[in-house]
Amino acid sequence: MWVWIWFACGGDKLETMASDTGAEDDPPALATASTADSAPGITYFDAQWIYVSAQLGYNANTQRISTVEYSNKTFGYPYIEIVMATDGWDRTYTDIEEYCSILLVLESSEVADWVIADDRLVWGIDWDPADLPLSTCGGPGYELDPLDWGVNIVQQFAGDGGWGVAIGDLTPELAAALEPVFKDQFPHIVGGTFRIPDMLPGDPLDDIYGFAYAVDDDMIVLDADADGLLDLIPADELHDGTELLRSAWILLYTTTYWGN
Repeated sequence: MWVWIWFACGGDKLETMASDTGAEDDPPALATASTADSAPGITYFDAQWIYVSAQLGYNANTQRISTVEYSNKTFGYPYIEIVMATDGWDRTYTDIEEYCSILLVLESSEVADWVIADDRLVWGIDWDPADLPLSTCGGPGYELDPLDWGVNIVQQFAGDGGWGVAIGDLTPELAAALEPVFKDQFPHIVGGTFRIPDMLPGDPLDDIYGFAYAVDDDMIVLDADADGLLDLIPADELHDGTELLRSAWILLYTTTYWGN
């Protein structure tokens, strides 16, 4: 049974509320004993939670998706990330023993029809399933029990496409919830939408928030004060409600996650 969880904002912290999605909202069964069997003697990676986020560079000069470069000469690539984590994950990417990732690399810059149809959104794209996902899930150290997750976890999540990401305004409900949490930083928060396939309940996900960071003409992420902090762009400087106004490095998160 999937549990669909939303971060409810109260006071200065994020609290969680769990709600059973109900049988009619459950995704199809991943596998049965007739199609997959747990192998005796194998210790499987104990994935209990699914988190989704996205990152992408946007080049306003070309109006296309882009990679970015950091000052230390490393690069940020555009992708949607599906994180499968244990109960022990500390929500940091250094805790590598407690999570694995499936990366859906974003290459197409064609604005999706569902973005054009939604006045709250200003720019967004679909992931093309012809672009092969990258994954540590199911690999060495992250073997998943086929009785729980099927014989090919990447195929389960990404085989039929259905993934997309868009940038726009926060929903009024999410804005009201986030403002007392982020306080002075709230004007920098952007909104958006994730499209997700039937594997996870809740499509489309509109409880999306994130941040945009300044880049120069060469798509190098800026730290103008050299204080070790990337330069945030206020939401109203990133877009005017109809289009993206400037190049940026954009990170988006959903306040929804899923438990198995």
